[in-house]
Amino acid sequence: MTDPLGQSQVLPYICELSKKGYRFHLISFEKPDKFIQLKSSIQKICDDHSIVWHPQPYTKTPPILSTIGDIRVMYRKAFELHKSENFSIVHCRSYLPGMIGRLLKKKNPKLKFIFDMRGFWIDERVEGNIWNLKNPIYRTIFNYFKIKEKQLFREADAVISLTEIAIPIIKKIRGNSVRELNYTVIPCCVDTNKFNFNLFSDEDIESKRHELGIDKNDYVLIYLGSISTWYLPEEMLDFYKVLIQRKNNTKFLIITQEDPTWLIKLAETKNIPTDQLIIKSANRNEVPSLINVSNGTVFFIKQSFSKMASSPTKKAELMSMGIPIVCNSKIGDTERIINEGKTGFVCTDFDQNNYEKAVKALLSFPNTKEEKTRIRNQAIAQFSLLEGSNRYYEMYETILHQE
Repeated sequence: MTDPLGQSQVLPYICELSKKGYRFHLISFEKPDKFIQLKSSIQKICDDHSIVWHPQPYTKTPPILSTIGDIRVMYRKAFELHKSENFSIVHCRSYLPGMIGRLLKKKNPKLKFIFDMRGFWIDERVEGNIWNLKNPIYRTIFNYFKIKEKQLFREADAVISLTEIAIPIIKKIRGNSVRELNYTVIPCCVDTNKFNFNLFSDEDIESKRHELGIDKNDYVLIYLGSISTWYLPEEMLDFYKVLIQRKNNTKFLIITQEDPTWLIKLAETKNIPTDQLIIKSANRNEVPSLINVSNGTVFFIKQSFSKMASSPTKKAELMSMGIPIVCNSKIGDTERIINEGKTGFVCTDFDQNNYEKAVKALLSFPNTKEEKTRIRNQAIAQFSLLEGSNRYYEMYETILHQE
């Protein structure tokens, strides 16, 4: 819960659901440094919403053995709490907690089990080069989890997917079953009250631009988030190079927690003036004001099987701020959402032709309140925290009344 993802994609939903009468016990695994730094603020959020938080220490080394140890801790804590609390629902986010939830369900058949899959985790490990299948140990682990994946899809009372396009794949993995798949699609949502350009005046924008060294007439392209593993910084810089060839007075604002040294060197190899790059670290509360100085955004993500189930959080946040998007195809439902809503441009390939079309499309978006409101309204309709929590609530109510 002390990670940004926990603060944006777990706690907000639970807080909303607690307002609707559900009482939660939350088991999470926390990195020691972040836990020390943010424990009190997370605890206050939980206390304010009657959430009982059970933080456990997250371990990373030695590989594999540390994960097995964490799973054992999770297992003991979950069974201990169920014995004392007699839960109605066990809601498991991702595969490892899902395996514990499945065991709880097997021992307590009346308990309702929700597998909130959050993407094809097993395939992400392989495609992200974390599990090398040439190594017999990882090949064995992969095969083991593939068996468990099928069990999770078959035995869960409900499955939550981030994307519509992943549902046929889930059904295929699940195979034939006497029970029909009970599923709900809930993409990564955003607090649209917080990510709202209307909260900032023209003077606020001008002041923030001045602070960042951005001129009033500069066109600002923004990138938000991690720049490694699944993301394609080289291709995004290639896109920016096309932008600066078509538009005078541009800046590329990159908001990331990562060390930017290698990114600056990469830009230099592409003859991109590094004084046009603004690379800044920011906490979550600072992000909306930084997004608000921008005119457009780009994010390119590696295309792979597992990304069919991906819903980038940044997409919801940027749309909620009224920012038009350039991205690539084959990332969950993103292509359909952007094309149907006319909220940006989707590159079908990483080449000069696509970049030129994308730049033309991006520059055609008027920087007006009316246009920003149009884009924002689509985010509210599809990605608002209220919409997401309502879908969770409907799923809870449905499975609790199932025989």
